[in-house]
Amino acid sequence: MPLAAESRIFSLDHEPLLLHQYWGDLVELEIEVPIEELRADAQAWEEALAAFLTPEAEEQRQAFRRGVVETIDGLAASANGERLAVVCHGGVINAYLSATLHLPGTMFFEPAYTSVSRVLWRDGDHRQLVSVNEVPHLDEPLLPSISV
Repeated sequence: MPLAAESRIFSLDHEPLLLHQYWGDLVELEIEVPIEELRADAQAWEEALAAFLTPEAEEQRQAFRRGVVETIDGLAASANGERLAVVCHGGVINAYLSATLHLPGTMFFEPAYTSVSRVLWRDGDHRQLVSVNEVPHLDEPLLPSISV
């Protein structure tokens, strides 16, 4: 039986914080541009990094993180103890995991495409990080672009 048939799968189109990371507005880039393509243009990459590192951008990332945590914790609460899978952009993963680890910044690693990170969640604000960036389902996982 297909996984979708066995699972309660629903769209989160009504959860805009899980659909996009809002630094597209900060650096005037479409967020759908893969990072490896952005890095191919050295000038565009430098401009994106400069904009990303401004205090204003950090304030927006912190607000984004608060919204992501609120949204995912709300989904976890509504799962009533059942397993929950959230498929999302690497920026959302970073926001949620950095909050779980109580890191000051919101971006601390580059998730591999289709990687799995697992968090145990308990009612309230208790989250425990179990794994980050798992890729055993891939024959040859793509290395993060910072490693090339």
